[in-house]
Amino acid sequence: MVSYAACQERIALFPELDSVLMAQKFNSVSEPTIFPNPAYQFFTASIPDSYLGGKLCVYNELGEMIIAPTELIAQHTIIDVFKLPPGTYFIQITDSNKKATVKSIIKL
Repeated sequence: MVSYAACQERIALFPELDSVLMAQKFNSVSEPTIFPNPAYQFFTASIPDSYLGGKLCVYNELGEMIIAPTELIAQHTIIDVFKLPPGTYFIQITDSNKKATVKSIIKL
């Protein structure tokens, strides 16, 4: 087992690694993520607290709404896409302040 002091020494030797790891952790908390991608039966939207109370909509490549707005009441929301034809879809996630984030997903 590696001691805490040994880990701190390694981080001190590679400060850029520490900043990369911290940035990765920060990004995973502040932005919504969609997985799995590509999706077959469903995808999960992992939502930070700032987006709770917002809405999630799914659009096709033509900009047509395919899945009506779903209220985000939990940090993990599962969306069923099994009946959708294969293709690329765009997920618009809007927080309670109307700030929108758009993610794309491929449906197999």
